[in-house]
Amino acid sequence: MKTQHLFILIALLALSCKKEEIADLDNDVTDQTAMYPNSIMAGQDTGVGIHHVDFSPDLTFNVDPFSHLRDSITLDLDGDQIGDLMLNYSRSSVYQLGYSFITIEIRPLAENQVCVSPTNTTWADSLRYNAVIDSSRTWSDQKATLFYDYSSQNGSSGTYGYFKNNSQYYIGVKINSNGHIFYGWIYMNGEAIDKYSITTEYFE
Repeated sequence: MKTQHLFILIALLALSCKKEEIADLDNDVTDQTAMYPNSIMAGQDTGVGIHHVDFSPDLTFNVDPFSHLRDSITLDLDGDQIGDLMLNYSRSSVYQLGYSFITIEIRPLAENQVCVSPTNTTWADSLRYNAVIDSSRTWSDQKATLFYDYSSQNGSSGTYGYFKNNSQYYIGVKINSNGHIFYGWIYMNGEAIDKYSITTEYFE
């Protein structure tokens, strides 16, 4: 009988120790502090608090000059199943005589923003590799032109925006997710969306 009591006592002690270990683990998790990076470098794809996606193949617009003149791509950068930004492509038809154009715009959704040129806030800013993307940039919650290219039969032509046939620039973005601000960039390869990075919370 004493042996049985001793066995029960040992079992209760072991169970008590196990509960204390689980409680300690729970405390470790709840004691962790969520950290939010307040900047990212254009082109940065690694590091603590960085989420990176490289599209393979690139995301492309489904357009042609004969029948499908417009298309849009919505990006969910923070992975919450809600679209953060929309890129819109439109072009003229081959049947439209005397004038032709191609344009790509980026439109922030909800409370998100895009980095724009401080001298022309209707154009998405052209950020070089390693440029710092943070609160000091010029931000807009309105649509911004990546490029608008046109030509007419009377000989006039022009290009607006920085991104025509140029894959050396990055688009800066600012995402408001559940009250927290995340900074990121989008990289385009010509007219295709190649990759992006965005800051994300991490724990210390």
